[in-house]
Amino acid sequence: SGRTFPAPELYAAVSESGAIRLNDGATIRHCLSEYGSSHNVYTGENATLRGVLADQAHFDSNYNAFIYNKTVGTGLDITYEDCAAQLDGTYDSAFSGWYGHVSTSGDFGAITHTRCYAADGNKGISGAGASATITDFYFSNGRVAVDVAKTAAIDGLQVAGGGATAQRAIDVTAAVTVTLTNLDLTAADADSMLAIYSTQAADITVTNSDFTHSTVTGTNRMVYLTNGSASFTASGNTYPDGWATIYFCSALAAANFSSDSNTFADDTENLRLDGTSYNTVSDWQSGTGEDANSTVLA
Repeated sequence: SGRTFPAPELYAAVSESGAIRLNDGATIRHCLSEYGSSHNVYTGENATLRGVLADQAHFDSNYNAFIYNKTVGTGLDITYEDCAAQLDGTYDSAFSGWYGHVSTSGDFGAITHTRCYAADGNKGISGAGASATITDFYFSNGRVAVDVAKTAAIDGLQVAGGGATAQRAIDVTAAVTVTLTNLDLTAADADSMLAIYSTQAADITVTNSDFTHSTVTGTNRMVYLTNGSASFTASGNTYPDGWATIYFCSALAAANFSSDSNTFADDTENLRLDGTSYNTVSDWQSGTGEDANSTVLA
């Protein structure tokens, strides 16, 4: 049934037969939890985890390495530092690194991830219950690096390797505000990738990010937004050649879109906004007024 550790701290514990369960206010450091039957680490509110590895799993229908849950509408405020969730290098769609869910409405505080890592699963970080601050998160051999359902500030997201098609760096699944800075796709296999994806009336800002990829297969869309009430801002980004579409935002109103000071690999790029398609960056600039100060390399 796993083990429960009260506050204040637990050092270098190993749990190979089930989950580590943290009471509220607990701190654990340099721990390993393997082969939990439903999850490896169950986290109470106001807990801090540093250097915790959730490794391998016994699967049921779905499995989450780290999980938090609230049944009352009060704050969580959980901190993860230098933590990792992984399998054995084989992708499994039933596995996710972090998942949070709630059983009632309310303000569920904030979840902080710093220098964390997830691999081999459907999602790296997801959760409907709490806002997130994510710094230097590394995701490999999976499908969705961050599933955003609450306000999120992401600074430093690296996506590498491809375990699934239709990969996404972020999938915004609610009408929330998201800022993404320093996205790095340079090691990603872009197999029908939708790098920035949302069907919601979300407010998304992407800056100082590199959308270069290692390989390209399938139909890849760099920014794919389908909700006409969404808003999007981009600046300081690097857009390489090879993407089927840079901006696929046909439903998005031009008034809710802003793009400038980016770098395009060449003039022949596909971009769509507000019902109109453009086949060159030059046509895009003259037709929309966007990217007036952006650079076209060739």
